[in-house]
Amino acid sequence: MALLKRAAAEGELLICEVVYAEVGAHFTDELLLGRFLRDTRISVERSELACLAVAGRKWRQHRKNSPGPCCPQCGASVTVECPQCA
Repeated sequence: MALLKRAAAEGELLICEVVYAEVGAHFTDELLLGRFLRDTRISVERSELACLAVAGRKWRQHRKNSPGPCCPQCGASVTVECPQCA
């Protein structure tokens, strides 16, 4: 929370629709999410379709060049096996 407060002191905090959805996954309902965004003074900025298309292309390029899954703790590459297919 300290990082958010420090960033807010430097200027307006904006998130796009995708980040809104990702942050929203951590709340049990939309009302709580709205309160959090209000309390932290975070605004949702609507993206233009052209910007979303560019983001999709960049994401595809990133995934193509990505080494694959990684550990969320340390970032090391990991392998994943499906228990049904193994």
